[in-house]
Amino acid sequence: MELKDFQQQRLETLKLYLDIVNDKIAQASVNEANPELLPPVPDFVESALIDKETLACPASF
Repeated sequence: MELKDFQQQRLETLKLYLDIVNDKIAQASVNEANPELLPPVPDFVESALIDKETLACPASF
């Protein structure tokens, strides 16, 4: 069965995407094997709290 041009383009695009995903998976595996290569995970909750001692919900809840 012969593919139409648009089908061939979609298959090539999908192959390119899957190659990129495979590269990212391989890089993630390297990072997982070497934890010192991983960047630190930011603590968004801590940075969002103005007063770290007050963790109570507002009275309107």
